[in-house]
Amino acid sequence: MPRDINLNRIEIFREVALSGSFTKAALTLKQPKSRVSRNISALESELGVQLIHRSSRHFRLTEAGRVFYARMQGLMEQVHEAINELTETTNEVAGPIRISVAEDIGHSLMSHVCHDFLKQYPKVQVELHLTNDCVEALGSSFDLAVRVGRLKDSAALQRKVGETYLLLVASPVFLREYGELPRDPTEFIELPFLGFSRFGSFQQQLSLVNGGVKRQVKVKIPFLSNDLLVLKSMAMKGMGLAWLPSFILRDELHKGTLVHVFRGWTSQAFPIQIVLPPRKDSPLRIKRFVDFVAAALQKEF
Repeated sequence: MPRDINLNRIEIFREVALSGSFTKAALTLKQPKSRVSRNISALESELGVQLIHRSSRHFRLTEAGRVFYARMQGLMEQVHEAINELTETTNEVAGPIRISVAEDIGHSLMSHVCHDFLKQYPKVQVELHLTNDCVEALGSSFDLAVRVGRLKDSAALQRKVGETYLLLVASPVFLREYGELPRDPTEFIELPFLGFSRFGSFQQQLSLVNGGVKRQVKVKIPFLSNDLLVLKSMAMKGMGLAWLPSFILRDELHKGTLVHVFRGWTSQAFPIQIVLPPRKDSPLRIKRFVDFVAAALQKEF
């Protein structure tokens, strides 16, 4: 059994496994990629087992690597918590916060929120990850997450801070090309529609509501993307109708570069939620940050 294990190398391995990439881990750790790679190789030598299968194109944890990461992740989190609690015994808000945010909210809102929080609490370090991965897949890697929509079978703590809706929008260029739109959205079946794909699939049918009235609308899709900002850009170029969250459309609707069509018809409401791991107590910095984010998002939504 090896005795002289460099704990710093375990932390580097933890970051590589979390990032899924030597390059991303090197950026986060602010180290050269070559040094990160050397430390992983040295850790494997110390342990006497291969942790990562790697080539020029592929990266994946070995079975031993997955087991080691699962065990060490929780232990290293406890070490960080113990260190940070020493600071927080003086009621000083300090230490790292790792947050996962859905990409659309992250791009449009979270940089402002993080900026304002760090101005107020300069001894905190916020690490913001933008991803649409489901919360269940995040494990214990993050202190909190912000997601749009209802979570399925999640043991995580959920705090609703608002709601958003999807709106049908088109550009003035598109409206000039296709002329007057039908009054009923069920009749736009032949118009090009820009579809949002999740996990490689898209249901070619929209569920629209207007008060108590509901409609199912089939759509013709010449273009799909899993990025809402790409769909917004394509809509602004006149490539088709788009079905987008209201909060990413505010500037465009105000400037007139996109137009809300079929007014009154929206999607069902989607909750905006702060998601926390099911821990008994959170460090002071996490509590302050959650309250800060909740207040900012409640104001927006």
